[in-house]
Amino acid sequence: MQFSVRTPKGERIYQEIKIDGPMWCLNIYRGSTKDKPFTEVEFRFRGIEIVRKAIVAMATQYIESEGKTTP
Repeated sequence: MQFSVRTPKGERIYQEIKIDGPMWCLNIYRGSTKDKPFTEVEFRFRGIEIVRKAIVAMATQYIESEGKTTP
């Protein structure tokens, strides 16, 4: 978990909150640009990538083992 407050020279002021877990991450940016408030939220679920890699590895291993048992 990380918290940041950045204030570039008079242009933009914002807070940044990052939460990073093994299977997901969440980034929240809040602040204002020229007195106009904004909030940005970014969520990434990395679990899908892990599942995809596991399925590809199992399929590859299965195909290789089938090739070895076929006369």
